[in-house]
Amino acid sequence: MREISSQLPKLKLISFDGNPLYWPEWSSKFIATVDKRHIPDTEKMSHLKTLLTGKAKAVVSGIGYSGRFYEAAWEILVRKFGRPHVIIDAQLERLRRAAPVKMHDSVSLIHFSTIVLSFINVLKEYKQIGDLRSSSTLHMAIEKLPPNLVVALVVLCGRQR
Repeated sequence: MREISSQLPKLKLISFDGNPLYWPEWSSKFIATVDKRHIPDTEKMSHLKTLLTGKAKAVVSGIGYSGRFYEAAWEILVRKFGRPHVIIDAQLERLRRAAPVKMHDSVSLIHFSTIVLSFINVLKEYKQIGDLRSSSTLHMAIEKLPPNLVVALVVLCGRQR
C-alpha cells in the first residue's frame, strides 16, 4: 500500500532566546518537528544549537555538536527555562509590568486581554488553577483597568452569582 504524503506546508522553526514566556510554544514545536523525528541525535543537536540565541545559547555553549550530548543539552534547557514555576513567574511579571488600560482605548484593552489570556492558559496548562483565584493576582489585573470597566465587571460578576 502506498503511503500518502502530507500536503501540509513545512513548519518554520523560530529561534529561542531564553525567554520563559516563549518556552511552552517553542519547545512543543521543536519536539514535534525535530525531537520526535527518526534522525540521528547529531542532526537533532545541530538543529537545536542553530535555533538558540541569547541566554538559551549561552547555557549550552560549552556543549559541542556531538549527538552524545543532545539529551543533556535538552535537559539543561528544560531545567533553566521550562520548569512550570519559571514560566508562571515570567507570566506573572509580564502581567505586573503591563501598562494600565486607558479609558476608551480599545488597542490597549486588546493588548492587555492578550496578556491576561496567556497567563490564564499557562496556569491551566500547569494545573495551577488556585493562582487564578488568588486575590492578589486578581487585584493586580483589575487595578490595570479603567474605572468604567471595573464597574462593568462588578455588575457582570454580581449577575452571574
